[in-house]
Amino acid sequence: MSVSFDKEQIVSVTDLQRNLGRVMDKARSKDVIVMRNNHPSLVLLSFERYEELAELAEHMEIYNLVQQRKENLAPSIDIADVIKRLNLTEEELDFIERS
Repeated sequence: MSVSFDKEQIVSVTDLQRNLGRVMDKARSKDVIVMRNNHPSLVLLSFERYEELAELAEHMEIYNLVQQRKENLAPSIDIADVIKRLNLTEEELDFIERS
């Protein structure tokens, strides 16, 4: 997966150390990529953005779980077929309902 960022969103570890407050202010409005040895090392983001991403991840987990369960569903069985297969009488059904 490829992600692109504006030049303004990229800071070095040294810049982060020297200007923590400024970088934190920047991270409140846009994600900030911290570079170490010219490679992306960290992403700084606001807490609100973190919550959005965490919620999105949770929704994706739920979606994937639903899809798995849809694939593994047993075929549905009509209640009339169950009654017929079990040879239940009206009296037995009434007794089951009252129990």
